[in-house]
Amino acid sequence: MSNIEALQQEIRDLEAQINLVTGQANQLILHGRTHVKQISPFFETQLNEQQQKAQTQIQTFDPVHAADWTLAQWQQWNAQTANPYSILRYGRLIENKLNQQFSIPALLPFIGNNSSIIVQTSGEQAYEQGKQLLQSLLIRTALMVPHQASYSLLDPAGNGQAYPMRRQLPNVTPNSDDVARDVDQVINEIRRKIETYLDAEVRSFEQIPHEIRINEHYHFVFAANFPNKYDRRAIEKLQSAAITGPQAGCYVFIHHNQDYELPRDLSMDGFSNAFWIDLTQKHLDLHSTPYIIQHDAAPSAEVQKFVFERLANTKPSDSIITWQDVAGIPEQQWWTGDSSQLIEVPIGKRGGSEALKIWFGEDAEGRPCAHGILGAMTGSGKSSLYHSLILGLAVRYSPAELRFYLIDGKYGVEFQPYRQLPHAEVVSLHTSAELSRSVLAELLAEMERRNAIFTRRGVTGISSYRRQGQPDGSMPRILLIVDEYQQLFENDRDGNASRMLNQLSAQGRNTGIHMLLASQRYGAAGMLNQTAIFGNIHLRMAMQMAEPDIRALTEFGSRGKGLILATCNRPGKLVINDRAGDENANFAGKTAFITPEYRDQLIQQLIAKAQPIPPADLPQRIVFNGNSQPNVLDNPVIRALTQRKNWPAPSEIDQLAKRSQAQGGWEVADWHAVERPFVAWIGQEFNVRGQANLILRRRDAEHGVIVGNNHAARYGMMLGIITSFALQSNPQALRFIIIDRSISGSDWSSALEHLSENLLRPAGYTVGFNRKEAAIEGMFDFLITILQQRKTLAEDELAQAQSIVVVMSEIDRIEQLRRINDGYGFVDSPLGVKFHQLYSDGSRYGIHLILSANSMRSFSAIIDEKRGLPYFNHRIALQMSEEESFALVRNRKAAMLQVDGPYPVSALYTNIENDQQKRIKPYSLQPDAEQPNRLIDEIQLIGQSLSDRS
Repeated sequence: MSNIEALQQEIRDLEAQINLVTGQANQLILHGRTHVKQISPFFETQLNEQQQKAQTQIQTFDPVHAADWTLAQWQQWNAQTANPYSILRYGRLIENKLNQQFSIPALLPFIGNNSSIIVQTSGEQAYEQGKQLLQSLLIRTALMVPHQASYSLLDPAGNGQAYPMRRQLPNVTPNSDDVARDVDQVINEIRRKIETYLDAEVRSFEQIPHEIRINEHYHFVFAANFPNKYDRRAIEKLQSAAITGPQAGCYVFIHHNQDYELPRDLSMDGFSNAFWIDLTQKHLDLHSTPYIIQHDAAPSAEVQKFVFERLANTKPSDSIITWQDVAGIPEQQWWTGDSSQLIEVPIGKRGGSEALKIWFGEDAEGRPCAHGILGAMTGSGKSSLYHSLILGLAVRYSPAELRFYLIDGKYGVEFQPYRQLPHAEVVSLHTSAELSRSVLAELLAEMERRNAIFTRRGVTGISSYRRQGQPDGSMPRILLIVDEYQQLFENDRDGNASRMLNQLSAQGRNTGIHMLLASQRYGAAGMLNQTAIFGNIHLRMAMQMAEPDIRALTEFGSRGKGLILATCNRPGKLVINDRAGDENANFAGKTAFITPEYRDQLIQQLIAKAQPIPPADLPQRIVFNGNSQPNVLDNPVIRALTQRKNWPAPSEIDQLAKRSQAQGGWEVADWHAVERPFVAWIGQEFNVRGQANLILRRRDAEHGVIVGNNHAARYGMMLGIITSFALQSNPQALRFIIIDRSISGSDWSSALEHLSENLLRPAGYTVGFNRKEAAIEGMFDFLITILQQRKTLAEDELAQAQSIVVVMSEIDRIEQLRRINDGYGFVDSPLGVKFHQLYSDGSRYGIHLILSANSMRSFSAIIDEKRGLPYFNHRIALQMSEEESFALVRNRKAAMLQVDGPYPVSALYTNIENDQQKRIKPYSLQPDAEQPNRLIDEIQLIGQSLSDRS
């Protein structure tokens, strides 16, 4: 019984506990029901705060990486700050909590993650969604790396319909009818980048230093509606590009449409590095799944227009490779280079950081690089290449080791800065074809001279001659650079340019003469023996060129041409092959850049470094500007005479006159010191070495006359003549009488007086200068008195008599000299009779007249053409009528001087005795854009030099 009671009591206790717990539970339930309504608002507030924080943070990212395609998100987008990134947005990741949507961008692995991207769809609706996503990804890649992206857009089934934004995209490779061939180009590009840039340190494209990588492109391959109309070859190649491409900055995006089957034995497993975006799954209800991905569609037309306009208006970013970093060397190392074997200089960079070099000569392995050719269209960066090459060589090699011959084409100004470069032998600007050919002729003559020395010394070439110690004089290497070389062949009916180029290309290397020919394309109209010439050119270079010109190249193989097409798409980028086109020797890179200010500073430093060198050891620099009149101090003879510290002795002048131009002489064949000759330089001939001159000797008719209505040229030549005489002879052996009848206030009226006061008198010359007609008769009487005295002297006494140069301008303005009509014809005036006596007898006795008139009519008013003109052996004609031309120079040539236009001003020099005529560019007072008083300034400098002598 007791047991029953105990159990009953236990039951009662349990029931009491149950009641207690039930009461507590009811209280908790009541409490929960009271507070459950407060839970959702509490967490919803936190979720909203977190969502807002997330969106705020996302907005700090570049829109390309994280933003959706609403226009407001893109208003602040700046293409200049865009850069490649390791992720790329493809949609929105949405999480569903407490009826709240928390979303962040859905990102896929991108740059540097070694992935290709595959968007997989099945069915018509998913196909359209996949196409939209592919377009979105395409636009994002273009905006991620502005102007650093190139594209291959594949859509063989739709003929490109999948890419309606194609025209707005940069650098889209044209499609062929063969997808496999299109992908082949991509694979070749991948191979090139791997071979060019990757090594033990740089293992993938994005690791390449920014300043180098920025000169290349990321390449994106988009394949739409794959594998519809993709054959087996195309698929296999696409798989190869997808796997190997990321290492070389090439990424493959594929829209895989599962409605089409792959060819047998092929599977999508071939894209082993793919990141998959699967659009085949059905979208689940937002309220029944924790999260979904909402994939992006292509932006609206409004947004596309906005971002593409901003992209188009963005200047491509570029990385400048500075000359100082590539070619610069410490000043203490300047001119330490030895050109015995070769000349070599870095002109840019290739690969990760390796120097891109140009060289000429023979390397240590005996491999030659004789000459070079460059194809480069306007704006390709050719100037930077020239400056890098010329200045890089100029700081490494002294003028004793290297000389430059620089020729600009008709419209070129590339070599203008090098007019004073110590290494420059010839600088020819705005060069005519005739003048360019004369440079080739000079180099041929130099080549023959060197070969003769080699034969005499029993050596085989310049290297062995240099090893002998250069017993017959210094023999530097010579580099001829011809910009726009095609103009060599203009009006070359006899093929002289082709013949000379052929000879130089075949034989120049052995004598140390190298050529670099440049044009917009390799071949040139009118060029003969092209195959033979190009066969001797080992260095082939290409910058930006027209695509048809690239494809027509035979000097590069298929890989070389492909490399040019792929890389030479921006200024400064080039492809170099220094092994005559060998397919294994193509290198791509970029030229260094030197600012004009630093370039000019370097040239001035080089000029200063050359100051201690004796002028005889420097090039006899020739500067020729086809569009302007010559500078007096660009004449190497005048420059050398100006640099002297004393007047040359007659014996020195005698040696200079007879010495060849190659040896720094004047090369005058019939120079006889006993005739007391004087050379007067009046301008430049239309050939590289020709300095136009006339020589006055103590013979009959040794006077000069200048006729033409170009006053600037007439007075320029008179200044040149007087200056030439003063540079050759000391004041004891020479005196001047100048009668200047120029119109007061004219641009040229002060020129002769300025020369008298700033050059002749400070140097100690006796100068009789007068403008007044009343004083002329007294001057004539003085001269006739001297003439009569000299007629009585013995020959040896006469040889020692002082030479007198009489310069008379505007002789028709001397009224007393005008011929008189005596009823039977015109006869000399009384003063004219004295004048006649001076010019008929004076030159034999050391009195030489230089007359100037603005027309033959003016001249004939003073001097009879039949009785007086024959005493003037040296005649200079400017442009005039045919009638005047026949009267002065016996033919019509002076009427044809300016047939090519008014500039440069030309003149015709005629030596009647020798029946010799030369078309020349005379010195002139014509203002220069850079130096308005150029000739007067030069006269001032020469005057200072002569004053120091005295």
